[in-house]
Amino acid sequence: MDNNGISIGGRTDLILLENFLTGSSYVDQILGPVVIPVLPTYAVVIAFYCTLFIKLGSGPLWQHRVGVEQERCTTSWWANLLFINNYVNTDKICMFQSWFITCDMNFFIFSPVLTWFLWQKPKLGLTLVFSLIISSIIVVFTKVYIDNLDAMYMIYLKALKDPVSHATFKTLYIPGHMRASSYFIGTLAGYYKFQIKENDHKISRNYVKIGWIFSIPTMIISLATGYIFYLYDVHQLLTALYAALYHPLWSICIAWIIIVLSLGHEPLINSFLSWRPLTILAKLSFCVYISHGIIQMYTAGSIRTPTHVSIFNLGYKTVADIVLGYTLAFILSMVYESPVIALEKLLLQKGSMPPKKENTEKQNNNIDLSTEIVTEIL
Repeated sequence: MDNNGISIGGRTDLILLENFLTGSSYVDQILGPVVIPVLPTYAVVIAFYCTLFIKLGSGPLWQHRVGVEQERCTTSWWANLLFINNYVNTDKICMFQSWFITCDMNFFIFSPVLTWFLWQKPKLGLTLVFSLIISSIIVVFTKVYIDNLDAMYMIYLKALKDPVSHATFKTLYIPGHMRASSYFIGTLAGYYKFQIKENDHKISRNYVKIGWIFSIPTMIISLATGYIFYLYDVHQLLTALYAALYHPLWSICIAWIIIVLSLGHEPLINSFLSWRPLTILAKLSFCVYISHGIIQMYTAGSIRTPTHVSIFNLGYKTVADIVLGYTLAFILSMVYESPVIALEKLLLQKGSMPPKKENTEKQNNNIDLSTEIVTEIL
């Protein structure tokens, strides 16, 4: 989940550019489909953490896991809903995984400014985006080097017990400016894709091959080399260099892959990614993300016997976690997320209707809400 914001960044800014050129409303086309569906479902999950969760189980570690999380959420729920919890009350952050939603929303709100410059003053806009990427890389390098931080969030037992108390988590992992390079690389990807579309430009097959040859090894190396920091005491200069560069390098590779696939190259991969079951699971991804912590904390808090580590047990628990996570997400989506999205679409469509319509057109625009909900999820 570290760098997937680049795909959102590229998609958001591509849509923004198209909206500016076509005169579409930013509220109708962007804030409506993104902010409005996120907040109600997000708020419901936070309310569950604050109230009901603590009452649904027990165990030797229940208070240490679920009780502490409830205390943090009752203290900092407002920071989550204002999307500032990656800077405010970081010692009592509610839902440890919520940092990503906040980072993404922070950049999302800021992106129209850059998009306007890219549209009206392309040279200045590109200069600003490149400057922000370089600034973010320098800030990460400096922070890691001076404060002697880890190159990344190291998954040791102490960190797994309570991620929020980990120094690297609070100072390097969750702040938005530490991850800005990934998002703004996504902005450049969206702008490049927009230019390709506007100018009817084609990427040659040779360039596509070169992109794959660069991207796949770079992604593997950026992941594999992280293991070195668990084995050896690496010099802090190299640690800071790795921390500053592995996010943008990974994001460049993902951005290239997204652009190539969106232009119709690699039809076999496109067919797989467009497979109906995967698209259905993708629609549940937000609900899975905000609710899967419930299952993991419930399991950790209610356990009463030791668990022996083995390949089978690891696979068994992983599959169980995924199945339960998507089951809970499906219920959450059907009960809260999809009705909100359907209602929002209905209201926007009604608000954008011309005052006079033929009767047949009126009947066609009378959307059945229950059908809209099912359509949204399927």
